[in-house]
Amino acid sequence: MPNGSVIHWAPYRLFGTQGESESSLEGLGASVIFGDEATQYPDEFFDHTLERTSQPSVHIVTGQQYPSSQVVWLSRPASDTRFVDIARAHHKAGLSGSVILSRTRDVQTPEFLEKMRRTHSKAHFDAVTQEVAWATMPINGAIFSDFKPEEWPEGNLLSLDLDKSHPTYLAIDPGVTTTSCLWIQVHNVLGSPLAVVVDEWHPNTPTSTQDVVREASRRSYNLTEVIIDPAADSRTRAAGLATEARILARQPNEDPDGLGPGLGVEVRSVIPQSRRGVRDGVYRLLARFCAADGTRSLVVRRALWDAATQERGIRFSLQNYKWDPQTGDPLKGQRGRHADHCIDALRYWMCLNAWHGPATLTQQARPRLGGPKARPTTPRNTARRVKRRAR
Repeated sequence: MPNGSVIHWAPYRLFGTQGESESSLEGLGASVIFGDEATQYPDEFFDHTLERTSQPSVHIVTGQQYPSSQVVWLSRPASDTRFVDIARAHHKAGLSGSVILSRTRDVQTPEFLEKMRRTHSKAHFDAVTQEVAWATMPINGAIFSDFKPEEWPEGNLLSLDLDKSHPTYLAIDPGVTTTSCLWIQVHNVLGSPLAVVVDEWHPNTPTSTQDVVREASRRSYNLTEVIIDPAADSRTRAAGLATEARILARQPNEDPDGLGPGLGVEVRSVIPQSRRGVRDGVYRLLARFCAADGTRSLVVRRALWDAATQERGIRFSLQNYKWDPQTGDPLKGQRGRHADHCIDALRYWMCLNAWHGPATLTQQARPRLGGPKARPTTPRNTARRVKRRAR
């Protein structure tokens, strides 16, 4: 360039047997690094680009020098938004910067948008154009590819006013730093019983049983039942002490051993032997999302899906849950990008409450002590809300 700057385009190379220090970035000292297709990079790449930008930035026209270097990570919408999460984490740690969401409508005509709308599926259109902010696309081979992010009954999203007084299940998959909690309600919509995931919580910090109790109490749903991983009723971790399941079942003012109070509702953690297989449970979940006859009896509240921000949340997990090509089971932990925790919580609920299909989706109101009074949802009122949105 006229001011002496050099723009160098190069592929990012790192063989599977090499560490990040052996990548094609090693030894580079740059003012600015642009990393395109950022969803394709390993996590180490993002720290490495920050380390390699050691030179001051220079304005290409005026020649003015700026003391700080710059890194820009770019990508089109995909199921992977790690680079955005990493950028936000760096901002929290004190680095300056911005996260910029660009939309097709900013640079294209309405006619172009309408042409795309006619030629793409809803999920693809929302992701590519960002008409739904931060919409992501399922990865190839995702287990729940039959989940359609469209309005029920054609899809698995339901525009439903959130009613915390409605009887609500809380499904939990506990973990030290991978706890997943889902709040699920059953509504009768246009004569069909629908299970609706209405809320979620997936903390990435160390989480105790009392953290779950505090969060559930803060959200103040009319809990009628808690479903938790069968391992949560095991005494193997601390012989002689109360288990997680038994602590959760305590009353809000009950703390006989200093381990804390509970939620004051029934807690179930025992799954029948015939329903414990992960693959069998996943196949049943698939049928709840879309049965062979086209019936969709398990949906997500649209506002929760559209505003999803949690990296292990319901939208991320449904789009990233994959089979392990070696074992034939779903990928778990880091290999599966931790999508299994949210799905496990949903699977536990389904095993105990919807194993045999939509006809079994019933729920009796059992208000907790001191909790809000349950207000039953009538089919007519719920149907009226859905129809009004459809218009």
